[in-house]
Amino acid sequence: MIQVLIVDDEVLCAEGVKCTVDWKKLGVDKVYTAYSMKQAQKVFEEQEIHIILCDVEMPKGSGFDLLKWVKDKKLTPVSILLTSYAEFHYAKQAIELGVIEYLLKPIEQGELLEVFQKAVQTVIEKREKEKNVRLAGYWNEAERSRVQHFWRAVLSKEIDQDSTAIMGQAQREHLVFNENNRYLPILFEVFASDTNRDWTDLAETLQYSLQEAEYNEWEQVVLAYHDNCLLSIISCAGDFQEYDKKLREGCNSFVRNCRKKHNLLAACYMGEFRESGELARQYEKLLQLERNNVTEYAGVFDYRSVQTINYTRPNIEYWTDLFTEGNYEKAYNEIEIYVNNLACENRVNGEVLNNIFHDVLQAFYIAVDRKGVQAHLLFQDEESLKLYKSATNSVRDFKCWAYYMIQKASAYVELAANKDKVITRVKQYIKANLNEELNRKQLAEYVYLSCDYLSRIFKQETGVQLTEYITQKRIQEAKRLLKETDRTIGEIAFSVGYSNWAYFSKVFREKNGETPAQFRCHYRSGR
Repeated sequence: MIQVLIVDDEVLCAEGVKCTVDWKKLGVDKVYTAYSMKQAQKVFEEQEIHIILCDVEMPKGSGFDLLKWVKDKKLTPVSILLTSYAEFHYAKQAIELGVIEYLLKPIEQGELLEVFQKAVQTVIEKREKEKNVRLAGYWNEAERSRVQHFWRAVLSKEIDQDSTAIMGQAQREHLVFNENNRYLPILFEVFASDTNRDWTDLAETLQYSLQEAEYNEWEQVVLAYHDNCLLSIISCAGDFQEYDKKLREGCNSFVRNCRKKHNLLAACYMGEFRESGELARQYEKLLQLERNNVTEYAGVFDYRSVQTINYTRPNIEYWTDLFTEGNYEKAYNEIEIYVNNLACENRVNGEVLNNIFHDVLQAFYIAVDRKGVQAHLLFQDEESLKLYKSATNSVRDFKCWAYYMIQKASAYVELAANKDKVITRVKQYIKANLNEELNRKQLAEYVYLSCDYLSRIFKQETGVQLTEYITQKRIQEAKRLLKETDRTIGEIAFSVGYSNWAYFSKVFREKNGETPAQFRCHYRSGR
């Protein structure tokens, strides 16, 4: 579909052009007219215009003003200007605005037809070019996807880890693969100081930083199999030592760009040039190196620098005693000093941090259990689970988890120690949920205590067993409803937590010496 707009403040001129040309023969579907810049702008806002014929001299906005407005709106119609004056500066402005023809009035019909034929052909060619660019984009995207899928299959060992087998698979998938090349994997990682940043944004930043680096010929950049990492596979046919040097310079440039331009710490973990059959093994070593970088050191690391660190168990018993005694701040300070010292001495990696995490967790669970608090219920909220999952990612994440865990637990341990507050919370919960099923386990979970501990302190503080108290409150509410409402016995039974009407009547009679119906009757007869 092709649409034309004719703009001229002389109505007869505009309409004359519209009536003169055989638009259907040209392949034009719709022709609009406007008699001022304002009217033309309205047409552009409502319709998609492909060709515009515009008079230069118009009051309240010239043809040049209109074309500048069109350009500012990022619209790209084929433009033709019409004027009564052969002024040089007019022609110069027309060229600057991308006008394809500059016509002088009066214009002959044949010349006008030729100009519009040229404009229509320009529209058709422009559409074809846009289509080809779009198709090329689709093709390139599909090709990138195919290549990424192939390398992921290599890295995940879906293809036999043999260079000949890998080359054969590449040939079957019609991918360019040189059997004489050697391949080097590089794993890029970023440490975001803002933990709320989305990984999609980080991935884009990562790829952009790679392009900005001094060495920008990164090949086969693919998303790795876990967050905040990208993997690049570099191929080289020879002169590996020189190429390796250039790659290291590029990696250092990438690390600098991340820090300077994006306020991100970044690390590069480099393999070495080997046959394709060794890529998966190198990748596993790079991941191990990445997991062991728990101190979030920025820089360029060689996969051959993986080292074993022996774990020396800290004084967990002392930390347990600090937790038990309620000295939470000191407990956290001791843990923080311990891991900071390990980090400064380069004696902590992923495995060591994982061991520390489980030892601290054990000490903490022992301490809160002594207080009667159920730790597994205390940390079921979304934030607790999030910090728990990331605790061994880095020393920073571990300290965040430890601080949150200790702060939250200390508040609930103090609550557990304050029996009056615990009993008040339990009573309030019972009152608000009389129509629901209530039991010891449910109430204990509500205040993060063990069933036995809650039952014991409840009896000590109230002189009544917890289950008996619940029954008393149910019957008390039932008596109120029998007095003040006309609801049926069955409805009242259900509203105070009894699904069985007969059982409700039995319990009511045991507590009051009469059935619910008798109680209501006696109450009302006494009015």
